[in-house]
Amino acid sequence: MPRRKRLLLDVDEVLVDFQKPAFGLLEKLCGRKLGPEDLDVWDMFTLFTEEEKQTVIAEIEKPGFCRALQPKDGAIQAVKDLRNLVDVYAVTSHFTSPTWVHERDAQLMEEFGFKKREIVHTSAKYLISGDYFLDDNPSHIEAWRSEHPNGIAMLWHIHNTRNLGFDDIRMKSWPEVFDRIKSTLDNESLYDILEEREWSRESNPEGNFCMTCGASARGSDIPTHKANCRLHNILEWHRARSR
Repeated sequence: MPRRKRLLLDVDEVLVDFQKPAFGLLEKLCGRKLGPEDLDVWDMFTLFTEEEKQTVIAEIEKPGFCRALQPKDGAIQAVKDLRNLVDVYAVTSHFTSPTWVHERDAQLMEEFGFKKREIVHTSAKYLISGDYFLDDNPSHIEAWRSEHPNGIAMLWHIHNTRNLGFDDIRMKSWPEVFDRIKSTLDNESLYDILEEREWSRESNPEGNFCMTCGASARGSDIPTHKANCRLHNILEWHRARSR
């Protein structure tokens, strides 16, 4: 039986709201009000002065900040439903706060139902192998897609990346994520069946033959279909599309 497919999920801005409380700290501590609508890059801290950045990050790294981050609307139910399709892992970058990892694990396990072994803390997300990867950071998407060309990367839409492209893989809602994953699972199961049947031994104990065109694979390291074999054409189209 083939293994279940694996989905890697980012946490900040995908599962929990990090930007809103961080911008709130900027206004509270530094007296300057900013929001996602002011950004056209992924990194919110590029709009901060160095002093503002250090002030806000010092507060972010205090015990309790990470655990208090609120789940995004629909995220808890989405993770629960996604587990009906695939195995789900959280892959998240962490701050240097001594309590950040513990607090993040606690929230992911208590509110989202993750097991400890299903949580990976790293900023080098491209090192983690999976079949699907969902993240809001375009640079993570590019690095992971380069390392895993057969995987399916999806960019979770946030307002500050609206002008950065990636529209073909941009996901603006959980239903879009479900549809993307389910369509590939449905296609894969169909083509797996076709590939299993491409060269069959059924009713031919002397060797493999194509169930569609009748070409024999006996005595050949690379079996050759007859011209215009429909099954062969379908499978070649799918293989080219998956590259």
